[in-house]
Amino acid sequence: MSLAFRANADDVPMKFLAAILLAFVPSLGLSEEAWVASIGTSAKWAVFPCKDYWITNVCGTDKDYTDLGSLPPIVSVGDAITYSDKEGKRKRFLVRHIRFFVFDKDVDFKYGGNRFTAKKGETTCTLYDVKSRAATRDTEYPSTIVINDCRVLRK
Repeated sequence: MSLAFRANADDVPMKFLAAILLAFVPSLGLSEEAWVASIGTSAKWAVFPCKDYWITNVCGTDKDYTDLGSLPPIVSVGDAITYSDKEGKRKRFLVRHIRFFVFDKDVDFKYGGNRFTAKKGETTCTLYDVKSRAATRDTEYPSTIVINDCRVLRK
């Protein structure tokens, strides 16, 4: 597992989780951070949709890492992923960008009551549905699919 937190994700606004991850990622010891075109997936994945309201964005968890569901073995930019949320509703996610991370050291820290852990060599991939890469780090908090134990597919 690449980056895990021990808490119910619905208890913590995804805005704060995204901010935490973006703030700590440079200090976590990433040996590789790259934008990639295709990845091999794993069974460890979660969906964090965000809705834009007039004053703020609200993010939640459609599918947690422990919920049932599978991804295609290979996901590429341009693919549409269909999944079922916690209420059984079918949803579609268009993959516009994929970010790949490899941790070069073990990490274990607490922030905001949540525990984040990763082991050296573990990977995580984040799929984004926004049109530009700049928007992936925007304050608008784009919807994401996060996959642990993913791998880059080289051509």
